[in-house]
Amino acid sequence: MEDSDDYDVLHAIHDIMATSQSFHSTVRYLGVDSRNQLVALHERNTALALALLRTWMTQETRTSFVMNIPIGRDEFSDPVPVIPTQEQISAATVTELRPAGSDGDVCAICQEHAVSATRIIHCGHSFHGVCIQQWFGMNPRCPVCRYDIRDFQPTNAVNTNVTDFESYANSMYTNGQS
Repeated sequence: MEDSDDYDVLHAIHDIMATSQSFHSTVRYLGVDSRNQLVALHERNTALALALLRTWMTQETRTSFVMNIPIGRDEFSDPVPVIPTQEQISAATVTELRPAGSDGDVCAICQEHAVSATRIIHCGHSFHGVCIQQWFGMNPRCPVCRYDIRDFQPTNAVNTNVTDFESYANSMYTNGQS
């Protein structure tokens, strides 16, 4: 943008038109429903900007104002990160310590042995805590089986840990006996 003294109504209208042209060349790739909603919002914002300019032009003493009109890539087309919340991660994972001297599981992300591991409860896959936290910062799915941890409910856990299965079976047998 030029010096504020040289920036006049015609420059503002030119910038609005350039933004509109960029918007319409991008929005055509969207689905009908999204496109219609965004076009309506864009038209409303354009009308408001033009009304602001009209008001400014009719004033006796003109005060300067800043009007940020993005040109180029619009915010609506930015990628939306799809990541689990910390609550979802906490509910779907458990941290386990392996006995001293045991090899532990191999982290599927960094391929190193994990003495302290974070296990996804549903599928039983284990990872270093730091590795899986970084992974969940980019992706909500288990890196091995692609299970989406956002879908986790304690009732749909399919635990593959043998010791947990044995204690579950024992508790079921004991509860059935009483």
